[in-house]
Amino acid sequence: TLRLADAASGVGFEARRLRALEQAGQRVPHLVHEGPDYLLLEHCGNTVANLLEDWTVDTCRNEMENEARELGAFHRAGQWHGASQIKNLTRHDGHTWRIDFEEDVGELVPLPVVQALDVILFLNSVSLAGAVDEAASRRLLPRLLALCPEENPDPRVRDTLLRPRPWVARLAWLSSLMRRRTVRGRQRKGALRLALLAEALATLPPGR
Repeated sequence: TLRLADAASGVGFEARRLRALEQAGQRVPHLVHEGPDYLLLEHCGNTVANLLEDWTVDTCRNEMENEARELGAFHRAGQWHGASQIKNLTRHDGHTWRIDFEEDVGELVPLPVVQALDVILFLNSVSLAGAVDEAASRRLLPRLLALCPEENPDPRVRDTLLRPRPWVARLAWLSSLMRRRTVRGRQRKGALRLALLAEALATLPPGR
């Protein structure tokens, strides 16, 4: 059972998206029952975020490359997720399933923009996750960023990803002042993730 904060609007919107995606042949949980403030969905396995915690660096690289290709194929089919972090991907019967469709950003902005946002959210969630430390993130993120447009060669998505590179780089530079600060003895990861994302975006070649 999945309870939502804004039950009145969130439940109905997510239910509609789940039905539409299932009808389109996408792997999402089957909606068993829609209540007034909850959805009952079929079980679709453990989340990739949880599974990744037990994977080696090599396994993470191989699995995340597959996820990047799947995201690109999902986009090529004209779809968008809105919450494409690895915590919202599950594994079941050898396949990846997508969950959490509360976000309505795709109703408000052009499709290439929300698809570019999907890519950014995916990359950021992989960075510094599990065995993917700083060095591994520097190698992996550019590779994942290159795989998405291979599956979905829409120049509008590439252009959208290229457009914010200058200010992402500036934000990363400003956030470098926070990297050495800790919270209860633990290093902040947000600033470093932003820097790693900026570095990955810098490797994306311009469209033809």
